[in-house]
Amino acid sequence: MKILFVQNEPCIRNWKMAMALTEAGHEVYLGQMENTLSSKWKLPVDCYKEIFYLTSVVGLSYIAPYFDLIHVHEADWWTGIALAITKGSQTKVVHGCNKITVGSQTSNLNGLANSIVANTLSPLAVYASEVQQIIAETQVGEHQSNYIIVRNYPLRIHIPENKDLLPKVSKEDDSISLVYVGSLSEDRLSSRYLIDEFKDLLRVGYNVYCYSENLSPKYDQISRGYRNFYFMGHCKYANLIRELSQYNIGLIPFQKNAMNVSVVDGELSSQLFEYVSAGVPVACRAGLASHAKFITDYNLGFLYSTPEEFIPKAHIDNRKKYVFNRFKWTMEDEVKETLVPNYLAISPNYEYTKIGLKEMLTFKEYAIELEVFEGQGLEVGLYGRGHDMDLFFESYMAQERMIANETEKEEVESEVGGEGIAKRGDEENC
Repeated sequence: MKILFVQNEPCIRNWKMAMALTEAGHEVYLGQMENTLSSKWKLPVDCYKEIFYLTSVVGLSYIAPYFDLIHVHEADWWTGIALAITKGSQTKVVHGCNKITVGSQTSNLNGLANSIVANTLSPLAVYASEVQQIIAETQVGEHQSNYIIVRNYPLRIHIPENKDLLPKVSKEDDSISLVYVGSLSEDRLSSRYLIDEFKDLLRVGYNVYCYSENLSPKYDQISRGYRNFYFMGHCKYANLIRELSQYNIGLIPFQKNAMNVSVVDGELSSQLFEYVSAGVPVACRAGLASHAKFITDYNLGFLYSTPEEFIPKAHIDNRKKYVFNRFKWTMEDEVKETLVPNYLAISPNYEYTKIGLKEMLTFKEYAIELEVFEGQGLEVGLYGRGHDMDLFFESYMAQERMIANETEKEEVESEVGGEGIAKRGDEENC
């Protein structure tokens, strides 16, 4: 199948699905607004056959016939647009509800309308948890089509064998090591506002290790104020689960309030499965509906409300009772057994035949690659790259290749006495 993933700021869930689908022999393309996979998450993007920058709704309508499926991640309004422009065509739309916002105090009538369309009119809706699906159905109405649950499991290739696990940094009961991996916020209304939570655990005496993209000022104050707080920075995702294996307990301390209740209750985060795949029991703040249900159902750890309640549950004798299969849940299996069969159920999976060689067209001052395909009476073109806004899409991968080629050219010129290589800052801003 030829599948287009659409997401304003692509996330790790998007990437893991693409990795598993590509491994299974499907072609996955990505339409994005922000290059978060490379810049924020520092992930390789070669699992996508091509990456486009979305700069216009019209652009999506132009290339939609090329794909068997358009799988929208997270943005309800993009799903509505995709449904509108593919109506009556062979291309089917999948709504990926990575998070749901209706039902919270931040939602509005426009948001509710978009959610109703996305969650009820899509041929297939994909939720991250059972609780999230129930919230969606409660808020936007019963589904007129199919839905499935695809949890945020890790990739099997990133789960280390037993012999590769790290020794524990804290072996004694009085020096339990806690680890948190994920984003941090200084906004008190955010579920990732963890300043007070960290301070409470640090005062009790636990060693808290934190893996996050950056340390903002208020979290830096914790780092300087508590000798038992360790900021570990960013960890390459391929090494993350092995890195987590050296700690005693994994933290899911998210904060829930009236502003984020739908998102937090419906969320089943990747952290949970990364801890479990590392062989680390999970300590989850009570009241997080999806997390609490999954942890309790499979005996993966414990729930707590206060530091005082945390202490006895974190005791070494209690930790020993949490024994689980680290390889039980993987994204490869989830995609193979759940996602792909449901993709095939709604998609004709048409074969397209290339009827035109790649050719270079001239559009203003830009050169554009065009591939022409034919299938079931349709003839569609796919632009390879272009920088003008009128082109609606530009190919990120092709742009990277262009930069690499230009750099090689400049290096050769430098060696023979040319003008030399452009400054790094200039290259990055091209």
